[in-house]
Formats: sequence, structure tokens, C-alpha cells
Amino acid sequence: MINTDAGGFVFTGRRVGLSLEALRETLETRLAATLAAFPDLRLEVRRLFAGVPPFENPADAELTRTCEALSGHPAGAVAFGTEAPFLGELGLDTLVMGPGFIDQAHQPDEYLPLAHIQPAVDLCARLIERFCLRG
Repeated sequence: MINTDAGGFVFTGRRVGLSLEALRETLETRLAATLAAFPDLRLEVRRLFAGVPPFENPADAELTRTCEALSGHPAGAVAFGTEAPFLGELGLDTLVMGPGFIDQAHQPDEYLPLAHIQPAVDLCARLIERFCLRG
């Protein structure tokens, strides 16, 4: 994840952690071990939804390399969900990147500093030029 003071970009393209199934198995195993000390309790796990799978855009992909070069920051892993895995499953080269600070996102006092807007616009313009106009 990138959070720069100058541009405030959040940039990720790497897979994070375990598969959903491995994560569920680890969680259930640990909970069961903890509850073993309490014989009157039992564990029942119900999935409310299928979950959002992790995604990864290859480190050597042109989009990843270009975003790293244009932003001046390496791609990294983050622990939050986006629609990126679903776009990746469609075969689209996908990265998550944008202005602001992830710690500020989706909070009651969420804001985007004005100083982060122009660098984001400039970066988007350069990406559009590179991938849409020049090809």
C-alpha cells in the first residue's frame, strides 16, 4: 500500500495472505481449540456471504510497472476489500490506486485533502495517455 504525503495515493496490486478457505479453516480451528476449555459451549459457523477473494496483478505486468514508475512508489498489499478480484476474474489487468489516506476512508469525518486531487488527476491523465491514446 502506498500512502504518500505528497500525493496520498493508495496503490495495491499484490495478493494478501491466505485463500478464503484457508482463512476460514484457520479461524475455525483456532476457535474450536479455544472453546475446548469450555465444554458447555459449542461452535457453529455460518457464512453470511461467499467472501471477497484476494487478487494479484503480477509484479511484472505492464500496468503494475507503469503505475509504479508514474507514482514513484512500489505496489504493495493491503487488507481491505474492493471489486478488483472480480475484475481480475474477467481477465482485466487490475490495480487499486487513488488519492487520500486509507485510514481516513469511509469514516464519519472522511475527507480528501485538496493537495491530493491534482496529483491524482495528473496521474490518471498520464495513465490514459499511456494505455488509451498511445497503446
